[in-house]
Amino acid sequence: RRHKALLRRKARRVRTPYDAIYKLAFSFLDMMAELLREYIPVTGPLRYETLERFPDTFINRELRERREDLIWRVQSCHSEWCYIYIVTEFQSRNDPLMAIRIAEYVSVFLHGLYRSAVLKLGDKLPLVVPVVLHNGLDTWTAPRSLAEMEIPVPEPLHRFQPQQAYFLLDVKTIPQDKLANKRCQPTLLFRMERMRNIDELQEIVHDANVRMDGPQYQELRTLFAQWVMHLAKRVGMVDEKLPEIIDLKEFSTMIETTCLHWKDHYIEQGKKEVARNLVGMNLDEDQIIRATGLSREDVQRLMAAAHATSPNITAESVGVSPVL
Repeated sequence: RRHKALLRRKARRVRTPYDAIYKLAFSFLDMMAELLREYIPVTGPLRYETLERFPDTFINRELRERREDLIWRVQSCHSEWCYIYIVTEFQSRNDPLMAIRIAEYVSVFLHGLYRSAVLKLGDKLPLVVPVVLHNGLDTWTAPRSLAEMEIPVPEPLHRFQPQQAYFLLDVKTIPQDKLANKRCQPTLLFRMERMRNIDELQEIVHDANVRMDGPQYQELRTLFAQWVMHLAKRVGMVDEKLPEIIDLKEFSTMIETTCLHWKDHYIEQGKKEVARNLVGMNLDEDQIIRATGLSREDVQRLMAAAHATSPNITAESVGVSPVL
């Protein structure tokens, strides 16, 4: 009972904006490891068994205040630490100054490594890979490096210019074939963002349950369940009044028992929308019944409602020909 209560408390945290959702998701070691393997190729060969979340105690106050950011570290094949600095960005518009912000974050982070004695004076700087994880409405078009923002300078002066770039992962522009890997947990999360209908929802939940089967994935299934429920409610795939789900397997059971009802509902709504358009084209009652399969009573109600709001509606008034 205590464990279930803990899962419920963690699940409630998922009802926060996108950045918090993604921070929770990529706080799991498996999620982060698969994100590196599948989506961030710039890091090169890594010893994934050394992957670990960088402790907040070693991060200075300026960066700790950026609660949505994540910092992981992993050793390269040469046993040198590589730091992965993830910035989640979910603004409706992308930030044209992101390259400058990244340069600031990386500079503050490196300074913090010396201040916290992770690095000693004289030590070489480690590799830091900044990753901007974007899921805004617009495609990301902002400069991805300081070099893109700088004026052209002669070669002797070029070395004095600040150099910083970041790797962009724009969720909405991931190629469809890249999302075919049903065993990749980040891919499942990204697919949730792009689901368009009940069938896709059902398929994603099934794939996620297969991939995350076992008690070790219970917290992650809770996160996925809350997130997919939020997305499904937002686009009207499920009823807003449905109760809270704390495990993806519960969500799967709910889909199996109610999915046919949802499909019937949306099919019926689609037929009625078509019928309204046909009424606007001035088709007669029998034609609309044959075209949509609706009952005569439903068609009569739709025709009465249409004529009540637009009594003079004709095919010519909507610019179409009344032909099936």
